[in-house]
Amino acid sequence: MRLFLAIPLPPEALRRLESMVAALEGRDLKVVRPEGLHLTLVFLGEREAEEAEGIGRLLESPELDVPRIPASLGGYGRFPACGSPRVIFTPVCRGAREITTLQQALAGVLRRGGVRLQEEARGFTPHVTLARSRGGDPDLRGLENLLDFEELFAADRLVLYRSILKPAGSEYLALNTVMLK
Repeated sequence: MRLFLAIPLPPEALRRLESMVAALEGRDLKVVRPEGLHLTLVFLGEREAEEAEGIGRLLESPELDVPRIPASLGGYGRFPACGSPRVIFTPVCRGAREITTLQQALAGVLRRGGVRLQEEARGFTPHVTLARSRGGDPDLRGLENLLDFEELFAADRLVLYRSILKPAGSEYLALNTVMLK
């Protein structure tokens, strides 16, 4: 099964991002469906069911017993920063350092628990992906103005998700949830 660990967004933030995503339609971008809007901390890829259970248990580690993180989203980002973008996102503004610290702690807990992780070529950047390139040259005009907003939220839980790939888009099932204090 295909797994990842993420921070889900509250309904108010999702509503705000849904309107942003809708405005990205027709720009040669594949937009993220509302149920796919979350803040991924660790992508785990394909794993066996037994390993998924073990990962769920690792989320109970005292190292991850941290307070909820006051945070905000807003602005325009893209990967890569130069050339034709593959990903359009909105970064985490307030709380970015704390979420990065949580991501590093989570990766450490997983490694020490025997979970093999793929190393990312680029460092972790807390963000929510809004759209991906369809392979062409997307229309980026006005995106900085469109994404000029700030939405406050609280990062209050870690969720182990299973991603089920379907023709209409991925379906996400929460396998394990751990609340932050």
